[in-house]
Amino acid sequence: MCYFENMNENVKPKFTQYPHIENLDEMPKIFDLPEVVVTEKVHGSGARIAVIDGQVHIGGRKLEFTDIRPDTRDGLCFIQWVLDTGLDKRMLAAFAGQDVVLYGEWHGSGTPNKNWPQVQKGITYIKGNDLRIFDAKVDGRYVPFDDIKIWAAKVGLKTMPVLYRGKPDNEKFYSLVDTMSKVGEENG
Repeated sequence: MCYFENMNENVKPKFTQYPHIENLDEMPKIFDLPEVVVTEKVHGSGARIAVIDGQVHIGGRKLEFTDIRPDTRDGLCFIQWVLDTGLDKRMLAAFAGQDVVLYGEWHGSGTPNKNWPQVQKGITYIKGNDLRIFDAKVDGRYVPFDDIKIWAAKVGLKTMPVLYRGKPDNEKFYSLVDTMSKVGEENG
């Protein structure tokens, strides 16, 4: 099994955790906005990866991992996946000279030949494991929504599928609750 151990609660100020997302009922002013973007919510584990001051940082939603080595079991094997896929090296090459944090959801059915576990129970989005990006921060600022895909693609990552983009509409929002997973559809 992979565990959330050897993590540092003293997260670097630039490697901030993603803000808490309020429920729709707690955000009535959202209906005053001219446009919203609704993306799929993949049920996995919040994860983030960054290049800050020329160094790679890897973390979960709240904590930064400090045991960054190929045989670690921390972060539901997210660290192993990052190192095995070369994402750490791609991040360093693509984002040299900038501070870039990618926020996403670590998910998957597991990779038995590497002893990586299934991240979520009862749902299969993909055979194996993957990270889907839902936001990005560059040099301390969140990027506009349309730029998230650009930053993710620079290192070969996909973003969450857009389910709706337009004027806030409560009926439309609730119609999306029980829809089939677009990530699952993409991966068969």
